[in-house]
Amino acid sequence: MTNVIDDLLDNPPAREQAETEAEWHDVWERHDLGQHAPEAMAVMGGLHADRLAWVFVSGYQAAMIRCFPELPLKGWAALAGSEDRHDPVQHPGVRMVADGDGWRVNGFKSWVAQSANLDHLIITARAPGEEDKPRHAILLDARADGITLSHRAQPGYIVEMSQGFAQLDNVVVPEDGRLGDDRLRPFTRAEPAFIMLAGAALLWTHARPDDTELRDGLRSVIHGLATVAADPMRHPKDLARMDLKLQKILNDASEHPGITSIPGWQADKQLLSIYSPVLQRRAARA
Repeated sequence: MTNVIDDLLDNPPAREQAETEAEWHDVWERHDLGQHAPEAMAVMGGLHADRLAWVFVSGYQAAMIRCFPELPLKGWAALAGSEDRHDPVQHPGVRMVADGDGWRVNGFKSWVAQSANLDHLIITARAPGEEDKPRHAILLDARADGITLSHRAQPGYIVEMSQGFAQLDNVVVPEDGRLGDDRLRPFTRAEPAFIMLAGAALLWTHARPDDTELRDGLRSVIHGLATVAADPMRHPKDLARMDLKLQKILNDASEHPGITSIPGWQADKQLLSIYSPVLQRRAARA
């Protein structure tokens, strides 16, 4: 993977202007980005991206494929785990109910990434009597009967990316749809590594060729993040070290007008530092 990444950095693909999520989805499919190894997928997505919303999508999709290899390589996927704690009566969490030899699922999920252009949905759910057990992960076609996806009118940040809700009404669980619960924790480790990896690749495209200090720093971070992303459950101090290097670059970003000119930079730059407190606390406890 080291040689693949170096080749991508030394011969980057053209950056694509995509002002809407539908346009970015077209870019993703046109370049078959989902067909690559997850680490390369995140780097390629970051190199093609023109803004941080597509950095999130690129890193998120790569993390999904890394942790859920059962996913089809075409189309976008989302893991919907969050549930409405403010109004659980009107929006109860997702539960499994027996249906002969199979299962159906009912309930609500309160955050779904790329909800307007989603192809595959992995939801978490519990069966009766499993309140104290880890939730199952279930793979569904996002367009299956009984699934309704709606979208927030005003997301808090990375506003170009649709962010929505899922309602599941008596949805049939496919025979091979139950994936187990052993990969949910790895996903929480993989997501920040892959999103930061795609973000560092975006920054690479905005670094001046003669700024060797910045480019050397970014190359080191990209390789380090790719190594961690390939094995999300490795020692948390490894990702924490890469996070500190990336935060140093971000703190110096005001000195690099190419970076600050990224569309929506001031509003969305928090995406590349939002995970930092958790990563540093996790490393300190390890």
